[in-house]
Amino acid sequence: MSNKILVPLDGSPLSESVFPWLKFLAQKLEPEAQIRLFRTFEPPSTVYLLPELSIPTSNALSDEYLGGMILEYLQSCASKLGVENVDTEMTIGEPASEILAHSEKADMVVMASHGRGGLGRWLLGSVATKVIRGATVPVFVVGGHVLASDASDSGTVKRIVAPVDSSEASERSFAKACELARQFGAELHLYAGVNQLEMQSQVIIDANRAGVVFFQDYLAGLADAVSDLDIICTVKQTHGISGIVEFADEMEADLIVMGSHGKGGLRRWLIGGETEKTIHFATCPVLVTH
Repeated sequence: MSNKILVPLDGSPLSESVFPWLKFLAQKLEPEAQIRLFRTFEPPSTVYLLPELSIPTSNALSDEYLGGMILEYLQSCASKLGVENVDTEMTIGEPASEILAHSEKADMVVMASHGRGGLGRWLLGSVATKVIRGATVPVFVVGGHVLASDASDSGTVKRIVAPVDSSEASERSFAKACELARQFGAELHLYAGVNQLEMQSQVIIDANRAGVVFFQDYLAGLADAVSDLDIICTVKQTHGISGIVEFADEMEADLIVMGSHGKGGLRRWLIGGETEKTIHFATCPVLVTH
């Protein structure tokens, strides 16, 4: 699955909520995976109130002192993680840009979508969104509603939900979901939410029905093309929402796998609104593919 896993941390306990899942991924999927615990910060000496005036720093807040503390923190996290093949790296710079630059050499990014610390720590919600938008590798996101103990308690991923919307991005995410279902021996649920227009005219009623029929056929076609998995297809009529989080909760899913709807070039920075909502509200981790 992923031989090189990049794990951005911001020094807060919330950013470490990925550890149970990271340990699970390393032990269950990639025992030989190389895990890199990564921390970047913007030192006080680079912050300017005026062009000619930098913020004065005491020894306690000097770049060298803070850098030493961060290196100690990363080593402590490596020991706490308790798995093999872990190294650490600290860089100086804008967090999202540094994470994206280093993700180019990784096969997956595993990070929290929440977390806030003191000086030198970053707001992970904003950074995670930028990383998901700009990454070209899968991003495994543990949101604020996910219990940190889920992975260690269950010991496996039993149910995977793969939402699709007939786009190429969602079909790529479905292929990744199939790969994971094989590796985990997990039950795979293929899902589409079809938004129903409320106007009571025959034209609208017919259009609503046609949309449901289209996705029933579309999901069945995707499932039939995968001969080695028993895939459960569900099409739901929704009203103004995708229903992904609600369906995942109903199925007691352990993982959601979905596309970012990102594009290449300048459009690489687009992210589907439903992807972002799902990451924010899901009660299980979300693997975002590109």
